[in-house]
Amino acid sequence: MVGFLEGIIKLDTFVGDSGFRKQLSDTVNSLLDLRVIPIFNENDAVSTRKAPYEDSSGIFWDNDNLAGLLALELKADLLVLLSDVEGLYSGPPSDPKSKLIHTYVKEKNQGEITFGDKSRLGRGGMTAKVNAAVCAAYAGTR
Repeated sequence: MVGFLEGIIKLDTFVGDSGFRKQLSDTVNSLLDLRVIPIFNENDAVSTRKAPYEDSSGIFWDNDNLAGLLALELKADLLVLLSDVEGLYSGPPSDPKSKLIHTYVKEKNQGEITFGDKSRLGRGGMTAKVNAAVCAAYAGTR
């Protein structure tokens, strides 16, 4: 049996409110216990943000950074970030000189990468994906 649950969580308050973060964690864990997979989207229906999609917290305003923040907060075992390119390249994937980086090590690779423009479909681009992955990895998320 497949079921759908729809709800609105006002994520603008996520960063500064420890009570909200605890409630969010409890809610997600309860949903997982019920075998429900919660799906989060940063551009929620009640968001008050306007372009350039940031506020005084400056922590997240794209789905990749939100995913990294949630992985950290919820102590996730695994973070999966999706993209329409094959992986992380040393430069823009359209540049024939760019090489695919199979394993990213911040201290080694950070200076070797030239990030290209963000895709026309998203706001964060590969920069946001790398930042989210590094943040989550330092917290113990695979």
